[in-house]
Amino acid sequence: MRKITFFLIFLFLLLVFIVFAFLNGTYQWIDDAFISILMIGTAIGGFAGLILQHNRETNIKEAEFLISFNTTFVQSDIFMGIYNYCAGRSPKDYVLNPVDVLRYMDYFEPLYFLLENKVIHADKLVLLIEHRFKTVYNNDEVKKIGLDYPGYFDVVDKLYDIIDNATREK
Repeated sequence: MRKITFFLIFLFLLLVFIVFAFLNGTYQWIDDAFISILMIGTAIGGFAGLILQHNRETNIKEAEFLISFNTTFVQSDIFMGIYNYCAGRSPKDYVLNPVDVLRYMDYFEPLYFLLENKVIHADKLVLLIEHRFKTVYNNDEVKKIGLDYPGYFDVVDKLYDIIDNATREK
């Protein structure tokens, strides 16, 4: 959509230039009106360039955050152990530690605030964490741990709602 907008601005400026050249009747490139139009066009182009650069930097920072978030998760033996247990892929002697489950949920809590403040976009985050988060969140043993610590899952419950809504929208 942005590319189309900038293309339309460019076409508009080109049209203004052509109309000016024909209405003027002369093709003097140094005419004051032409210089004014050129300066306005340059200013608009520079502003559009700043907006594009800002959007690109924002997207890059968001991608770096998501990569870092994912890497930290995958490199954590505790998080991967809990996830694999809840997904039914862990050894039979694995015991779910309530403190580790609370840490697991704590790890996801900041995402709620980032989503709520529109620092990151839900559609990008959902693809990354949906399965890992919902698999653990919906596990019966994890729900029991949540009941043993009243109020501890409040923020995580809100995050679940956001992820669930974003999942339905895709």
